[in-house]
Amino acid sequence: MMKKLLSIILLLAIALTGLWCLVFKTYYDTGDEAASRLSLGNWPGALETLKAYQESVLSYPVYSLAVLEKFRLRLLYLEGVVAAGSGNPDAAAVAFRKVAASPEAPMAAAATYNLALYALQENMLQKAQVLFNDALMLDPDDIAAKINLELTLHKIVAREAAELPEETEKEEALRPQAEPGEQWRLEVPDEEGEGSGGTSGRSFL
Repeated sequence: MMKKLLSIILLLAIALTGLWCLVFKTYYDTGDEAASRLSLGNWPGALETLKAYQESVLSYPVYSLAVLEKFRLRLLYLEGVVAAGSGNPDAAAVAFRKVAASPEAPMAAAATYNLALYALQENMLQKAQVLFNDALMLDPDDIAAKINLELTLHKIVAREAAELPEETEKEEALRPQAEPGEQWRLEVPDEEGEGSGGTSGRSFL
């Protein structure tokens, strides 16, 4: 009787392990396929890949278990990337706001950086400044965030100068007027934090 019980337990353990592996294989395969389509500029195809995954039974653990939150947020970041690339910045910003609360600092930093760019597009310079600062607190080595923060500060100074008397405005006219970058950060940092300053390697997930 005991041997039979142990055999049943062993079989259940093997089945659960196999199912768990299948869940993650499907997750990473989805990332690879979406990344491949994005690299070709096929935004609708990438969105189709994500939607198909969300409708799959194998996505249920990722979307329902709290312990898998970081994987869920990575998928949400990718949805934001697709929305940004498809010309829907508002939807992208909604996704990135949620990802900015990620427990993974590199993911939160990348999402916050994108929110800063969104603020720039909406001409909210002070908000962009705060968000670039927040991104740098999460990832102090982010060169792009440092550059864009400095350019945003220059833009704020130029705006303030335009509201000052003419004499002051002439003095400020010599200040550099370079524009901050306005491209979304489309890569997803990998689990070691790579990708926040450049394209991540193997996969968007």
